[in-house]
Amino acid sequence: MNKVEIHIQRGVKSNDWLRVATGLAHAETEKEGIEWINAEVYVHLPEPGRCLFKRPGDQGFTAYG
Repeated sequence: MNKVEIHIQRGVKSNDWLRVATGLAHAETEKEGIEWINAEVYVHLPEPGRCLFKRPGDQGFTAYG
């Protein structure tokens, strides 16, 4: 499966979430041998009800919450 889940630490400022999430997600997909374009990535953000999601075929994240 091409699914990856990332958790952003509480100490990360909200204006850094996307940068940190992108770096962690790229590193994890590379480690797992998944091509970025084919990856499904879910990012748990520190604030309840907020997340980032990348669908297979997309280059970047969509924010929810």
